Amino acid sequence: MFFQFEITGFEWIIGIGLTFGLALIFTQLTFKSFSCFLVWLTIFDSFAVWGGLLPLWTVILCLVLLVIVIYIESQNKGGTI
Repeated sequence: MFFQFEITGFEWIIGIGLTFGLALIFTQLTFKSFSCFLVWLTIFDSFAVWGGLLPLWTVILCLVLLVIVIYIESQNKGGTI
């Protein structure tokens, strides 16, 4: 189940659309930065995985990307978070 690559239905299209759409809307309503977009993307991706629309590896990918972006942003600010 962890490495589930079987995408047969249209659930993943709905999951990706909802995830990115809601993340874009909520980013426009809040801070309008790329890291804020990734936070919202991770949150909505988690709900899509919980609902069975997307596989688990998408949440792991979002978390890894979010950690990398936050680390790079903190290094650009002189080490302060």
